[in-house]
Amino acid sequence: MASSKRWASVVCSFASLTYFAIIIFQVPILRVPCRSGICKTPLQVISCQLIASDLFPLFIVKALLYPGALARAFYEQKTIPSFRKFNIKPTSATSDIQRLEVLAGSYLSVAGAFLGLIKPGRMSLSEY
Repeated sequence: MASSKRWASVVCSFASLTYFAIIIFQVPILRVPCRSGICKTPLQVISCQLIASDLFPLFIVKALLYPGALARAFYEQKTIPSFRKFNIKPTSATSDIQRLEVLAGSYLSVAGAFLGLIKPGRMSLSEY
């Protein structure tokens, strides 16, 4: 019995780490029109919203998007962009949330990736 719990714990930890890597390294999992063109990852959807709403400073949004830029440069065998020269296009502050469910799902997926990294395992609303 203890062996199966340990195995389940290892699988949950590996799945949480894999999901975090998929989100933070911006593996394209969707295609949604957004303010900056076509967003292909939940982090891009969130960053467009955060830049337009001025909730967070630009360097925080850059810090969220930079690991994906590194992964993309490595995959495409291009030069690694420096953090200071890493540009994010500021967008207009007009509110055009046409796909609210995509925005909410993006926030939840990124939050779930970070929570899974902090506390891997099954998450539920009850503690039973």
